[in-house]
Amino acid sequence: MNPNREEESFPPFALDNAEDHAILMHRDAHFAGQFELMLSYYEEGGKGIHPDFELARIRQLALIEMQMQKNLADVMLDESEVALVQRAKKILPRFAPTLRAVDTQKQASPADC
Repeated sequence: MNPNREEESFPPFALDNAEDHAILMHRDAHFAGQFELMLSYYEEGGKGIHPDFELARIRQLALIEMQMQKNLADVMLDESEVALVQRAKKILPRFAPTLRAVDTQKQASPADC
């Protein structure tokens, strides 16, 4: 069990499911734990968005988090999920220069016909 995980009673609707965990982990790893950044990126159709995540569900989780006034990741994620997020945060910056170079190369190349 995550020592930072708070014991919390959840609202009467389903909240603690695998998709919600995946959304929270993605948010924490890629968007500094901020739903606002995640929603903005997803609304713009940014590169690398998770195709299975529905904007409506991300918005719901953001609203729930705001209403509860607690970080949902602290409430829901277990130790292994927190460890995966921390690992991703350490690894992802290593790929940033490569990904930027690929993006620049694609922009410089003529569009495929």
